[in-house]
Amino acid sequence: FNLGDNLLICNEESIELNSGITQEGISVSWNTGDVLPTIIADQDGLYWVEASNECYVFVDSIEIEFDTSPIEVDLGQDDTVCSSETILLDGFIGDDYMYEWQDGLENSIYNATESGDYIISVSNECGVSTDSISLIFLNQEEVENPLDSFYTICEGTPLLIDLVNIVAEDILWNDGSKDSIRELNNPGIYSITFINSCFENTFEFIFEQQNCGDATIYVPNIFTPNFDNNNDVFNVFFPSEWEINEFELQIYNRWGERVFVSTENDVGWDGTWKGKTLNPAVFVYIMEATVELDTGEIQSFSLTGDITIVK
Repeated sequence: FNLGDNLLICNEESIELNSGITQEGISVSWNTGDVLPTIIADQDGLYWVEASNECYVFVDSIEIEFDTSPIEVDLGQDDTVCSSETILLDGFIGDDYMYEWQDGLENSIYNATESGDYIISVSNECGVSTDSISLIFLNQEEVENPLDSFYTICEGTPLLIDLVNIVAEDILWNDGSKDSIRELNNPGIYSITFINSCFENTFEFIFEQQNCGDATIYVPNIFTPNFDNNNDVFNVFFPSEWEINEFELQIYNRWGERVFVSTENDVGWDGTWKGKTLNPAVFVYIMEATVELDTGEIQSFSLTGDITIVK
C-alpha cells in the first residue's frame, strides 16, 4: 500500500487519508490510534500507518501541512500628497509570506517619494494576493512674500494691493476678504494668508497715510489717440519737484488682458495693442511708483482707475 507523496493542503480544514487496505486478516494501526483503513487528518504533522498479519508488517507515512491563501492585502485609497512628504506603504499581513513590490523590492514596507502606481504581491505556496495604489506628489513651493512691510502714501489716496500673479489656491485677508486685488482706504495693520494644498504662508504689512502737501499726481481719465498730436498719449503726471525712483504703469482691457506696460514714467500708452489701434472703450490702469518728495521723504504710490479711449 502507499499513502502517496507528502501533501500541502490549501484552504481546507481536513483531508481523508486512505491506506487502501481492504483484505481480511490484515490489521491496521495508525499513529493517531485509529485502527480503520481510513482516517481524517486535520493537523499538520507526520502520519504513518502499519499494516500487519501473522507473517508480515508493512509501514508507510506521509507529511501533511495545512495552509491558506494570503488574505486580501490593502494599501488604501489613491491619494494626492505634497512633494515634501514620504508616504509609507505597508502591505504586511503576516510573517509567513513573501512580499514583492513593482520594482522587485522584497519587503512588506515601501517608502514612496514620487508620483506613480505602487503594486505589492503577497504570496505563499497556496496563492497570491495583490493590491495597488496610485500616488500623485504635488510639486508646490511656498509663496515668497510679495509685499512690503510698510506702505506710506498720501492722505486720500487708496493703497492698491495686486496679488493676481501669486500662485495660490486661496487668498485670505485678516478681515475675511478673499479678493486678489484690493483698494485699501483705511490705514492699519493687514495680514494676508496664501493657501495651497501643501503650504499656508501668512505675511503682514502696515499701511499709513500722511499729508503730502499741495502737490499731487494727475491721472487723466480720457484721451484721444487719433494722431492729431493733441492728447494722443495716456500718461501719469507727477509734480516736477518730485524725483521718481521706481515706476510701473499697466493697462488692462475688460477681459483682463494686459495691453500695455511701461516702467518709464515718460513712456505713455498710445492706445494700440499688438500693433493695432484699439476702438473706443474703457480700460483699467494700475500705476505703482516710489518717489522722493521735495521734502526728501521717500513715498510709495499705488493707484488704479479707468481710462477711456475717445475718438
